[in-house]
Amino acid sequence: MRHAAGLVLALAACNQVLGVSATRRIDAAPLIDAQLFDSPADAPFTCPGPGGTPQFKQVYHQVVSGCANYTESENHQRAISLCQGTNLYESDQGQAFQPIAELASVTAIDPRLAPEGDELFVVVQAAPSSFSIEAYHRDTTGHWQHDFTVMTGVTLGNDVHIGAVTRGPTRRMMLSNYTALYTLYEIELDATSAHVVHQYTMAEIGTYVDYAPYLSPDGLRLYYSPTSQSMLYWDRPDLGSLFGSPRPVPTAPQVGESFITADCAQLYAYSVDLRTLFWVQQL
Repeated sequence: MRHAAGLVLALAACNQVLGVSATRRIDAAPLIDAQLFDSPADAPFTCPGPGGTPQFKQVYHQVVSGCANYTESENHQRAISLCQGTNLYESDQGQAFQPIAELASVTAIDPRLAPEGDELFVVVQAAPSSFSIEAYHRDTTGHWQHDFTVMTGVTLGNDVHIGAVTRGPTRRMMLSNYTALYTLYEIELDATSAHVVHQYTMAEIGTYVDYAPYLSPDGLRLYYSPTSQSMLYWDRPDLGSLFGSPRPVPTAPQVGESFITADCAQLYAYSVDLRTLFWVQQL
C-alpha cells in the first residue's frame, strides 16, 4: 500500500466529511480491476433483488485525487472521469488516468461512459447559458470521435445534468434541468433521436433532485446521493414501469456524487472536501 504525503491528516477527519466510520484508510493504486476487492474471497458480487438495497463496508480506498464524475464499463476495464476541473480523463485496461487528447477542447460537465465502454455522453457548456448533450464513440484506433448532439425534446436551461446511461442499442438516461425547476426527465435514445419517456415530479420520485440520478445498466435500478444525506435507491420490475418511493442506503458515503458498478461490488464516490475519488466495497 502507498500512502500519499499529507493525506493522512486530511483523512483523519473523513468520518465527519464522508459520513462513514472508517476502520482503515488505504491509498490504493489508480487502477480498475475485476479483482479489486478487500480479499479474493469477497468476489463475486450480485445486486440486491426487488425491494432490497446494496450495503457497503465502512472502509474506503483512495483511487486518485482531483477527479470526479466517475463512470466505468461493465467489465471494469475502462473508466471515464472529470479531472483538473472540466478535463476528460480516461483509464483503460487498469492504467492510471490520462487526459483524452482528442477531447481536450471540450468543456465537459457530466461525462457518462456507456456500460459497453464504447460510447460516451457528455454535457458540454458552449457559453455561460448554452448547454448541449454530445455523444461520442470510440473508433477502431481507440480514439474518441464525435457522433451526434442528443436532441432531448426539452429546452435545456443553464444548469443541466445527466446520470449514467443504460445498455444499448436503445439507451435511457435521467436528465435534470434547471429551466423546468429541476424537473427530472427519463429519456430514451437510439442511433438518431431521443424522446422523453416520463417527466417525474418531485412527488412522484419522492425527493428533490439537483443533479441527475444514475440508472443501472439494465435500467431497473436508480440511485441518487444527496449531499450530507443517505443515498436514495429505487427499483422497478420492468422498463415500462415508473420508479416509486426511494429507500435510503445508510451505509453509502454521504458525499453528493456516487457511481455503483454494474455488479454492485463497488461504489465510487467523490469528496468535494478532500478532492479525492475513492471507492467502498459491498458488504
